[in-house]
Amino acid sequence: MWKTRQGWYNKIVMAKKKKFKNNKKSWPKEQRPNIFTLPEEIRKWSLGVVVFVLAIIVFLSFFDLAGVAGNTLMRGLTFLVGKVVFIIPLILVLGGLVFLNVKYKKFFGPTILAIFILIAGIAGFTESLNLETKQGGWLGYILNWPLLKLFGGLIAKIVFSGMIIIGGLIFWFLIR
Repeated sequence: MWKTRQGWYNKIVMAKKKKFKNNKKSWPKEQRPNIFTLPEEIRKWSLGVVVFVLAIIVFLSFFDLAGVAGNTLMRGLTFLVGKVVFIIPLILVLGGLVFLNVKYKKFFGPTILAIFILIAGIAGFTESLNLETKQGGWLGYILNWPLLKLFGGLIAKIVFSGMIIIGGLIFWFLIR
C-alpha cells in the first residue's frame, strides 16, 4: 500500500495480459493478420522484377520500341539528366540485383538512395566537363552551378567523383 498526497490509501494491482479472441475487432491493429501479407522473400523478388522491368523499358526507349510512354520517359529523362540517361538501365539493373540478393530487412531506402546518388554524381560529373552543352541535363547543371561558382571546376569534379564512389559503395555493401 502506498500513501498518496491526499492521504488516501490505494492498492497497486498488476494488470492481466489481454487474451484476444478470434474476433477481428478485438485484435490490436499491429497484430491483426492481413490476408494480402506476402513472405519477405517474395516481396524482395517482386520488387527486383519491377526494377528489372523498368530497366528494360528505359533501355527499349532508346530505340523507340517502348511506345508513347517510353518516348515520353526518354524525353523527360534526357531533359533531367542529359546523356546520363544511357547509364540509367545499368544502375537499375544494379538496384534489381540488390533486391534479389540482399540479406538485410531494411534495404529499400538505401537502394533508392544509392540509385539517386549515383545518377546525380554521374550527371554532375558529366556536366562539369562542359557546362555550356548541358551534357548532364538540368540536374547536373543545377548541382554543378554553385560548385563551379564557389570552388571551380577541379573541386566540382572531385565532389561528384566522391558522390559516384559513395553510390557505388552503397551498392557494393548491399549486394555482397
